[in-house]
Parts: sequence; C-alpha cells; structure tokens
Amino acid sequence: MIKGPNFLVVGAPLFCAEALDCDLKKSCAGYTDFWRYAAYSQYFLPYDAYVRTFSIANVHFITFEELKDNSSDVMPNLFSFLDVDEKFRPDGLDNVYNSGGRFKESLLMRFLLRPSRFKSYFYDGLSGEWIQTYRSLKLRFAVSWGLPIPEILSQVKVKLTALFRTGIEALSSKYDVNVKLWSWYDGK
Repeated sequence: MIKGPNFLVVGAPLFCAEALDCDLKKSCAGYTDFWRYAAYSQYFLPYDAYVRTFSIANVHFITFEELKDNSSDVMPNLFSFLDVDEKFRPDGLDNVYNSGGRFKESLLMRFLLRPSRFKSYFYDGLSGEWIQTYRSLKLRFAVSWGLPIPEILSQVKVKLTALFRTGIEALSSKYDVNVKLWSWYDGK
C-alpha cells in the first residue's frame, strides 16, 4: 500500500541534465551539499567516516534495494546485528512511504502536494482522524493523476555513472556492499 506522495516533481528529463551540470558550479561557489544534487548520493565517504569512527563491528550497511526487494532476509540480519530477536516482524514493513512521483499539473494537485502556510495553519489543529482523511484523499488524487516517470537520458546516466563509479567500487571492494542491485550501475 502506498502512503501518499509528499512532493511534486515537475520538469522534463533535460532539467535533470542541467541541474547535474550546475552541481560542480554550486560546489565551487561554496553552496552546502543541500543545494548540490549529486552530493547526497556520494555514499562511500560518509560510510567510511562512520566505520573509522565507530569500527566496522558497529556499523551495518543496507542498501535501499536490499531492504525493498528482500526485507524478509534483511530484517533478521539487521536484528541479529542489533542484538534484537531475529523473529520479530514490525508492522507495516511492506508499506511504502513518501513515494513521490510526477503528476498532472493542476491547482488541486498543487494545493494537495505542496507545502503552504494556509495548510500548515489548519493542519496543526486537526485531529488524527482528519489528518488520516486528508492523507487518504491526497493518495487517491495522486494515484489517479499520476504520470509515468521518464527514463533518465543516456547522457545523464553516463555522467552519473562516471561521477559515482569510484565511490561505488570502493563500497563494493572495501566493505563488500552489494552494488549489483543498483540496476543503473553497469560496473564498466
């Protein structure tokens, strides 16, 4: 079950190529990594810092793809690492949260999916039941007004692969992270 998207993705795939091209300029201009799109996907350096700080025995790496595609195997391993009962199964493990997506442009979708002061003012005073009703309504509209996600342009895929290759290979070789599930990464 999908539990409602919380943001609206607007723009053509070409925008992604332009945004990626601006990343380096933003880095050189001193922008924090919040404003740089690729910075959040550089996993090796933060992971390596955690391992150096806390030791490999105290760090457990799970890729999103492993958790999504194979949670029945991943969770017992995680629970064992955390010294929790491996047989424990949390509620809602198969729920999808904050799925995002692209939607037909309309005033209604803009109102439902974008933050606003007006909504915040009233949202704070709503009971849990009304919040659930609002989320359910938002989900129904998002599903019925959804658009297919465009393919990543080949030139963007080539840039991303080159940008992330060194870190991905380091994660795989140094820490035995399963990068084979990253379908976009061909390893060449």
